[in-house]
Amino acid sequence: MPYSFSYASDLLATVNDKIMPGIADQVGTFSETLGLLTSSGRTDAQGKRVPQTKDELLSPDEFFRKTLRHTRGAARGSYKGYDVLNTSATRQLDAARQDWLEYYVSVPISDDEEIAARGSEATVRLWEDRINAGYADMADLIATGIWNSTASRTGLQSKGLFGMRVLGVNSRSWMGINSTSNTYWNPGVANSTGYTIAQLTDPTHANYILKLIRSNNLILSIGGKMRPSHIITTKTVWGYIADAIEERQRITTQITKSESGIETIRYDGLDITWDSYCPAYHMAFLSFDGLGGERVLGLKGRRDRWFHLRPPITPEDQMAKVAILVCHAVLYCSQPRLQGLFISVGAT
Repeated sequence: MPYSFSYASDLLATVNDKIMPGIADQVGTFSETLGLLTSSGRTDAQGKRVPQTKDELLSPDEFFRKTLRHTRGAARGSYKGYDVLNTSATRQLDAARQDWLEYYVSVPISDDEEIAARGSEATVRLWEDRINAGYADMADLIATGIWNSTASRTGLQSKGLFGMRVLGVNSRSWMGINSTSNTYWNPGVANSTGYTIAQLTDPTHANYILKLIRSNNLILSIGGKMRPSHIITTKTVWGYIADAIEERQRITTQITKSESGIETIRYDGLDITWDSYCPAYHMAFLSFDGLGGERVLGLKGRRDRWFHLRPPITPEDQMAKVAILVCHAVLYCSQPRLQGLFISVGAT
């Protein structure tokens, strides 16, 4: 049945209610890292990642906030008979807080295009085509932003996400906590050593790529219960890993494909994949689950501003309408010590 639009708000309500949810739900398929960050940690019967539900992904709060336990209690121990027990309170909790980071994409429609799209259904199709284009631009901004460093927050990303390359260095502020004075807040591995291609591909060298993976996987594992689950790197570095495993096994490595179509290698308990948005020479060890299955690393969106189309406005000097697609998001990590980042793998 055709829609009967009497006001621009009717059109926008239809767009936001019927078109945008399907588009926003697919954001995790845009890049491998983005898919992992928006995943719930659950899998379906076919073993595919299940995205977070809307309630899991979206938050209505003014700030994104995570409560942290950073110190063991001092009021504990062993006793005998009438020993005096220590019952003094010890501050054990803190909170990490992050402002929402806000992105926008303009979605323009000229007067000529609007006239050509006569009828309500044609108008909706026109908006849908433009929104799909805007969605791709927005997903590109976010997929780029999740790899931001302090230095790369310029241009289109000047007020964008604090990304993996902020999380993955020592002595920095992350979610409002400074790791210079709170060393527990540093990443487990922050490696800036320059590893050459010759070293990475030589099985006898101490910096052979598989040795690096195994040794750092061990460093980042805590008590056997919390450990990295994924390595994300560039396609070039991923190729060094694939070649090394094939050479060692003398057989063709079994490679599967993720939902985003990226090849995945299983090695040392890790799923190793590549992402076209990963900066050159980088390799990240990522742990998404803490104790009890709590997600300790992920991407959160702000309710009512997660891929939301604002009402169109008409510029005074143009025969056109411009709607604004907005997305408020934050990359969070409440366990930096489980994460690792190499920034110079195979640079020479």
